[in-house]
Amino acid sequence: MWFLLFTKLIANDIGINKNLGIRMFQVFFMYALFASIFPIGKLTLQYTSPYFLTGTRMLLAGFILLAYQYLRHPKQFYLKAKHIPLLLGITVFNVFITNVFEFWSLQYMTAGNTSLVYTLTIFLNCTRILIFL
Repeated sequence: MWFLLFTKLIANDIGINKNLGIRMFQVFFMYALFASIFPIGKLTLQYTSPYFLTGTRMLLAGFILLAYQYLRHPKQFYLKAKHIPLLLGITVFNVFITNVFEFWSLQYMTAGNTSLVYTLTIFLNCTRILIFL
């Protein structure tokens, strides 16, 4: 609650939109949800393997996204045949493999260490790109 009050006070002082406090709280809540994945994943790995956990998570998220797209924009709900290989490539290499390694590392490391390493990979990749380009 203090976070919401603090952002509203700052927004009023510098004359920014009054919805800034709500938006800042939404960003804070989104990152809190992102951070909760690691301890919850550590608990669920006691009962299942990293591959099954990642596959279940991806299927659930995919069905939710498809249902949202179908309900929100039914006329734009289509998939061309030329998009399928690209979509499968992105799914396997960008999502599935990274999440399997994330959950695999959770078996041997603490949730905090895994979160730190997983979050730092984007910065390491950007640094690598800047060096080699």
